[in-house]
Amino acid sequence: MNYLRTDLIYFTLSDLFALATVLLMLATRRLATQPFGRQTPSWYAAVALFLFGLMLGSLVKGNPTTATTVFAQYIFSFVLLPMAICARPQSEIIFLVKIFVVSVTLIMLHGAFMMAFNPDDVRFVSRSGRMYGLVERENATGALGAVALVFCQWLYFSRKISVAVLLLLSAPIAYGILLTGSNTGFFLALIGSFLLIFLSGSLRLLAASIVVAFAVLAIVALWGEYFLPEIFVKRVYGALQSGDTSQAGTFEDRFALNQEALELARETIWIGLGIEQYRVVSAHGAPVHNTYLLTLTEGGLISLIGLICLPAIAFYIGWRAFFGRHTHLSGALTITYVCLFALSLNGFAHIYARFWAIPLLLAMSVSLSQLVATSRPR
Repeated sequence: MNYLRTDLIYFTLSDLFALATVLLMLATRRLATQPFGRQTPSWYAAVALFLFGLMLGSLVKGNPTTATTVFAQYIFSFVLLPMAICARPQSEIIFLVKIFVVSVTLIMLHGAFMMAFNPDDVRFVSRSGRMYGLVERENATGALGAVALVFCQWLYFSRKISVAVLLLLSAPIAYGILLTGSNTGFFLALIGSFLLIFLSGSLRLLAASIVVAFAVLAIVALWGEYFLPEIFVKRVYGALQSGDTSQAGTFEDRFALNQEALELARETIWIGLGIEQYRVVSAHGAPVHNTYLLTLTEGGLISLIGLICLPAIAFYIGWRAFFGRHTHLSGALTITYVCLFALSLNGFAHIYARFWAIPLLLAMSVSLSQLVATSRPR
């Protein structure tokens, strides 16, 4: 919940509790120095590559002071948080997944309430009428909702929640995604849901989901404009009907930024511009909303390799679990989330915010905890 933060630096209320957890675990010698088991050295090496390129560019071309702050943010998200969250027993990981889903549900309920009763409150509703709620970012809220839906589905498939709880949690999350008017969130939700169902290996679930999907699509195509939220109809539904990308939010503006980043990347292959320097040199005065291109331009090829290795390591963990005898569903969740994460990076800038790290760590931990549990002698 980004809204609950200090104005001095990016430090949220949840970060305070996370830091307290890290310090307590360190004091009691319970901090996990090998949070990903045998893959831990690879993870640390990937983070080191990612940050080395960014810091090198900042020292040579950019602003070292700004770079130090962002450097610390990434260390907190991808080094300290794994030590506190991962390597826990399976029961604790499942509990944390449930907390994540419930917290996103609360964010969506709060945002929907503000949209309905106080739509002029610019703290939670954009001037264009899009909900960004406590996350304070419309597309990020939509993406978080998509991820929460996938986790919620997995909890049901794994028999951790009932169908009633599934519907109770999924309804406000899905409605919240519509209120964000986010093409990113909408398509991530569709892709994630169907990919998890497909990887689950259940023909019954797959057949049922296809039938339901066609029924919903038919209803939406015929009467969607009468019951869907106005902002969703304006930004997503209209573009889907007409095929006109100019109606799909800021698609064309982002495409222009991507083209500019590709041009800049020709000069930043070995040494990047430095952290937060893209907006300085950009003709648009804004960072490119593509983490891969932003990393290539600000950190060079070294940083890009490190960035790509992070989801690759997570995918490998999910792959191992996917082909395990008793860990198939856990692997399906991890692989599904890694695919969503990799797709998400095409639409966002820096990813040191904790709402990017936490779902990735939880998705990895689901597979890791079950692999550890099933490897122990019974």
